[in-house]
Amino acid sequence: MTYATVRRLCFPLFTARLARVDGSEHIPEPPYVIASNHVDFLDGFYLAAAFFRARGHTPLFLTKTDNYRWTSATIPIDPDRPGATLDVALDRLRAGSIICNFPEGHRNHTDRIGEGKTGTVRLARLAGVPVVPVGLAGGAHPRLFVGSLWHLVRGGHPVIVRIGRPIRFAAGPAADPTTLHTQTNELMRTIAALCGKRVGL
Repeated sequence: MTYATVRRLCFPLFTARLARVDGSEHIPEPPYVIASNHVDFLDGFYLAAAFFRARGHTPLFLTKTDNYRWTSATIPIDPDRPGATLDVALDRLRAGSIICNFPEGHRNHTDRIGEGKTGTVRLARLAGVPVVPVGLAGGAHPRLFVGSLWHLVRGGHPVIVRIGRPIRFAAGPAADPTTLHTQTNELMRTIAALCGKRVGL
């Protein structure tokens, strides 16, 4: 299935479940990296629908599973070859694409933002592109995938997407681990403010 087909079939339903999209004026021209908190199995669809509605942009998503490959909108993360995944993402950014990542690395249902992995900042620095921080709020946050689908169809738990100002890190080769960690913490604090979570970094 092509990404265009997914847009036609799926986006209207996800768009209908968006309570609002704040900060769309902050969305830059591609290429750029989106960094968001992660609370639901369907977060990627809500983000894709929000950015397409706001600017007609169609991001690609870094994902650790094959569950969403049918969308033609994913870049699989190979845990045994992380460098290869980074190279693919870099090539896509250099070709003008938009890459979305969830720095926490997993769904987080707590009221505290999780520690971010440094790959998002590393990717943005290497590509020389800005990071657009996003906070997802609202929604139902079910524990099972079938629950996410149920709430999507049934409605009643609208999602709020808050888009922050782009963050630009120094372009070029990846920085030392301490700098990457510091910049990632800065990014996670920004995301926490957007989604209304506490910071424990």
